[in-house]
Amino acid sequence: MSQGKAYEDIVQGEKGFGKPPEKQRVLIFQGGAALGAYEAGAYQVLYNHIRKQLEEDHRDENIFDIVAGTSIGAINAAIIVSHVTETRRQNPTWSTLRCWEGSAEKLEEFWKDTRTISAVELMPLFMVGWDAYSGMREIGKSWFNIPAQFYSMLNPLFKQWYEQSKEYFDTQASPEAARRYFSVPEFLLFGARNVFLPLAYGIDSLPSPIAIPKSDYKFYNNSPFVPNNVWYRYSNEPLKNILKTKYIVPPIATSEGDPRLLVMAIDV
Repeated sequence: MSQGKAYEDIVQGEKGFGKPPEKQRVLIFQGGAALGAYEAGAYQVLYNHIRKQLEEDHRDENIFDIVAGTSIGAINAAIIVSHVTETRRQNPTWSTLRCWEGSAEKLEEFWKDTRTISAVELMPLFMVGWDAYSGMREIGKSWFNIPAQFYSMLNPLFKQWYEQSKEYFDTQASPEAARRYFSVPEFLLFGARNVFLPLAYGIDSLPSPIAIPKSDYKFYNNSPFVPNNVWYRYSNEPLKNILKTKYIVPPIATSEGDPRLLVMAIDV
């Protein structure tokens, strides 16, 4: 059968899917790890707006006809479509629009379940102390800048050195940037709740309480002064388990009238 004939069969309903509507709403989630949390909030806004419009127009339609995503966006898309199809299966008398109820809350709940609080966030004085140190540093810089600028007018060589020396001193990070920076090593060592966990050295299926570095035994590029080729190994079983047990009912089999699910490059 030619591709053109196959497409024509689907459009005409010979494959059992019926003729698709002339206009369809499509939601596409991009990848990018933490961007998935932002997408959950964006979906909540879109869902509320479209639902309100459909109710005002007395139209019983899917919020989105196609839900697609890449990487973490594919997980978001799968959670939504799984919720809609499973709700319809359990409540066959419900309207199409009603089957979408709770999908935004389900997606938000997933992101709350995968949120990990770092040790830095549990330190109540970290943010305050970081702000205080930043303030004292700025005061110290201002005290030094006044005589330095005055002396620069008298000595052009000093001025040139002084201006170039500023390039070697970075602006201090904000408290939020510092929180993220210091949280990364903790997650790399101990993993993240319901997302990933370290693996024991040499045993793929055995979890470890702490990440153990894997040295380079192929090229022996393991300089103690420049540890630029050390690897850590993790398992994403926690993420798989929480998706299967709480958020996605496999397999996601859509039928006529259900939103279609398209996923790409999902690394799970």
